[in-house]
Amino acid sequence: MKTVDIKEKIFKNLDQLSRELDYNLDHFVIFSSLSSGFGAEGQLNYTYGNSICERICEQRQRDGLSGLAIQFGPIGDVGAMTELTQMFDIITTQKQRIHSCCEILDKLLAVKYPVVAVNVKSVENSLLRLDSGAKEGSKSFINKLWGSLGIDPSATPADITLGEIGIESIFASELQQELAKLCNQTIQLKIIKHMSVGLLREFESGGDDTIKIYFNGMKSAQISLSKYIFVIPVETHVRLNGVSNGKPLYLMPTLEMGFALYDNLVQNINRPVVGLNWTSDVNRLSTLKEVMKYFTDLMARLEPNGGYDVLGSTDGAIICGQLLRKGLAEKAVMIDVL
Repeated sequence: MKTVDIKEKIFKNLDQLSRELDYNLDHFVIFSSLSSGFGAEGQLNYTYGNSICERICEQRQRDGLSGLAIQFGPIGDVGAMTELTQMFDIITTQKQRIHSCCEILDKLLAVKYPVVAVNVKSVENSLLRLDSGAKEGSKSFINKLWGSLGIDPSATPADITLGEIGIESIFASELQQELAKLCNQTIQLKIIKHMSVGLLREFESGGDDTIKIYFNGMKSAQISLSKYIFVIPVETHVRLNGVSNGKPLYLMPTLEMGFALYDNLVQNINRPVVGLNWTSDVNRLSTLKEVMKYFTDLMARLEPNGGYDVLGSTDGAIICGQLLRKGLAEKAVMIDVL
């Protein structure tokens, strides 16, 4: 929280000291950031610090004093963005030169709003232009994206995701906004990072329908989850299919306290599938170590001879690892959804 602390202390002190003067300041100006208004993944402390400064300006105006916070975008001549050029080839927010900042500052000093934003847009580089006549524009963008990520799409496995490659949050945000327009729905940033290289390759070749099907499927899943009733079960476990023969597969508890997300998978597995429930007894446990012991003991009772496989995500994946290390489970599938 060092970034927050520095900004907060400096501008709170300046605010307090200026209020003790024998005269009112003509202008009290704070340089904030566009990330405070639009958000920037991985920069929570930075955006929160800027947000605090903006609240100071709002309070000053309520008190009849001068106060102006300007949300600037990336600056081209100084600072962290000076050397970054390739990134700005494919995004709509462009770097602003210092002389331009000074010119706009002179104009903004006359406005009465406590918080304003300055954004230099580049129409030519606007991301995908996904109207009916913009096929070449989308191909051009994807080509630039490959270059920025430093990968050869033809030599990269189709199932590798943008998140695994390490896409910059500013790229992901631009892609999120443009695809949201295309699909006419809100798209979460984490879904963008889960998009695969193969999916983007199809999109690059003109497969708009593929993208729409992908996000419509996500939307359907969200609607299904919104109808899900969260109830803490009483039973320690529940059978998820009607198969009785074969090596059993045990699913660890999910964050949704149910197994609806696994429905399609379960129906296509030709062996017993059993879900371990998050019961009220587990809910009373306070540490992950206690939870791991609970499920280890439960599996020892359900399958005293071992001979089963396990599957889990997030904390459930940790439990899977514990069962595997103890030699209780034969195989474990551990899913990291982050």
